[in-house]
Amino acid sequence: MMRIAYICADPGVPVFGSKGCSIHVQEIVRAMSDRGATVEIFAARTGGAAPHDLTDCLVHELPLAKTNDTKSREMEQIRWNQRVVNALNARGRFDLLYERHALWSCDAMCWAKQHGVPSVLEVNSPLVDEQAGHRELVQKDLARTLTRKAMRNASMTYVVSDSIVGYCGQFLSADQTVQVIANGVNLDRFSPAVKSADPFDGITFGFIGSLKPWHGVEELIDGYARFCAAKSTSITLKSLKSRLVIVGDGPQRVAIERQSRQLGVESHIKFVGSVAPDSVPNWLTAIDIAIAPYPDLDHFYFSPLKLFEYMAAGRVTLASAIGQIQNVVQHDVNGWLYPPGEVDKLAEAMFLLCSQKTTRERLGAAARKTAAAHSWRGVLDQIMAHATGPLGLVTNLQGARDEIAI
Repeated sequence: MMRIAYICADPGVPVFGSKGCSIHVQEIVRAMSDRGATVEIFAARTGGAAPHDLTDCLVHELPLAKTNDTKSREMEQIRWNQRVVNALNARGRFDLLYERHALWSCDAMCWAKQHGVPSVLEVNSPLVDEQAGHRELVQKDLARTLTRKAMRNASMTYVVSDSIVGYCGQFLSADQTVQVIANGVNLDRFSPAVKSADPFDGITFGFIGSLKPWHGVEELIDGYARFCAAKSTSITLKSLKSRLVIVGDGPQRVAIERQSRQLGVESHIKFVGSVAPDSVPNWLTAIDIAIAPYPDLDHFYFSPLKLFEYMAAGRVTLASAIGQIQNVVQHDVNGWLYPPGEVDKLAEAMFLLCSQKTTRERLGAAARKTAAAHSWRGVLDQIMAHATGPLGLVTNLQGARDEIAI
């Protein structure tokens, strides 16, 4: 039986929390366990108890000390490297080390190289650029050095979208490559057969996710208001009931609720707030047309979990044509695309899809078929194909060097 060490050094990713990044961790670990592996988790933060089907995983929580300033926080996260190495040494040999890449974390990859253990580094975003651009980064040069050390010592580095490849290229050596493997979905959890959380005798548009600026919910509210105005003058749709359901919470909620009042559509919008992960599939089947209204962002590097969840639930997926979304959703084949930031086009698409039941049924069925090719088990199989040998047996590292690459 394969022994896998799963590393998550990021305190912003509670491995058993309800955030999208937390669900990502759980699904990868779940796929590993489903494949018969024994998984041990080494994390800076658990965020609560493990889901019932992951309670067999041995968890080593290595919490970070609380600090008062940015540089002290950075130094505390750097010190975490030695702590995870000590924890790994105490647990004996592993067959594979898998790490969700975190800023300041590098020694786990070095530990794997030193012990001849294949390693996988999963990169979800351009962390150095993201931290410097949107938060605060005191020791940027050191952050880049440690990122380079992590990537150069990993047996395999993979990213979740094409947009992150160039970022990784700054840190990889000339003979290294980066794989692109999109995120996935749990087909057992998300299905058209799941019971609706809130039945409605009309058309329900919906969004599920955190209410943050880069998710474009403000544009969705605006688009829905324009749809309502067009519907009110339509002979065929005037009498049709419609609503917009927003499932999730976040810093934009107050502004979004105020916007809905100003546009006069607050009575047609249901703000559900945050729900437990187990309830998300039920809310998805309460939606007829699921919307991913990402705005026209300069650097769209996401592989949205919501996109695959929408599709797995057999919902009509209406999304802005940006980044990796365009690689998954084919317009009028398995979903519907509109130009990012063009609210009039969003409203037009809402009107069209609302009026064409056969189109909704066709696109929803095709979406489910597409999602079937993006299961988490399939994602893990792609990863393991690069990290392991024939029949899933881990092979020795090719070209491993005694020294640690920096």
